[in-house]
Amino acid sequence: MAAPKIQALADRYPGVVVPLGQDPAEKLTAFADAYGLTQPALTEPPPYRASDAYGVRTVPTLFLVGEDGTVLETVESWSRDGYNAVAHRLAELTGEEYEPVSEPGDGLPPFRPG
Repeated sequence: MAAPKIQALADRYPGVVVPLGQDPAEKLTAFADAYGLTQPALTEPPPYRASDAYGVRTVPTLFLVGEDGTVLETVESWSRDGYNAVAHRLAELTGEEYEPVSEPGDGLPPFRPG
């Protein structure tokens, strides 16, 4: 559910979205190919230092990190409201017009645990 919406954010805000996966690179590539994702994901090998540093408790977790390294938004699991809040904040930060990444009726639930 979340990956296509991450792709939508990457398409809308080029150069600012960096997906990070905990699977080996070949699995991330196969996943991207299966779902038509074009935003390349970085792989984080065990012992998952970046995930630990950011306190990742569930996958997916979405962080919006400011230019100074401050975490501005955190969304755990799939959350329509959370992803739309990140899209809104990105629009504010970049001066772009806000476009939600998910709306009722798009086939996704409002929330789903990771």
